[in-house]
Amino acid sequence: MKLLAMFAALAAPLQAQRPCLTASEAEALAAVALPDILRQTGVTCAARLPATSLLRRPQSPLLGRYEAEAERAWPAARAALGKLVDPAAQALLGSDFARPVLTTMVTPLIVGRIAVKDCGTIDRLVTLLEPLPPRNTAGVVVATVRHLQKQPANAKGPVGALPLCP
Repeated sequence: MKLLAMFAALAAPLQAQRPCLTASEAEALAAVALPDILRQTGVTCAARLPATSLLRRPQSPLLGRYEAEAERAWPAARAALGKLVDPAAQALLGSDFARPVLTTMVTPLIVGRIAVKDCGTIDRLVTLLEPLPPRNTAGVVVATVRHLQKQPANAKGPVGALPLCP
């Protein structure tokens, strides 16, 4: 219980001025979360996609590339999280639990919003993005979030929650 309370502090924004993330910091966070998001999207969409879908292959070279990029991006993502968390939670970012807790918190927020009717479109997007390096895909995700944040309807919820610097 104590560990859960400590990790809950990771999500608590600072009360004073809310810090923001640069594009490269947000891309590092996206890169760390993408493997789990892709894996869980495949589970969510399994009944709607053919067995040949990239999303339905949890041991694919695609996910292997994304896992490698997540490893590479983790130090920058951890530093980015350090800007957002309560100072009392800073020590937790150095633990082996920080990354799994981050992905466990973020993945359901994203995958849980997937409408099954959209699985074909998501599969098509993943197929189109597959040739790109994972780092570029993380950049596409952040650029899309930045664009969506400009729409008043997206000010609240997961899209509006990512504090991107202007």
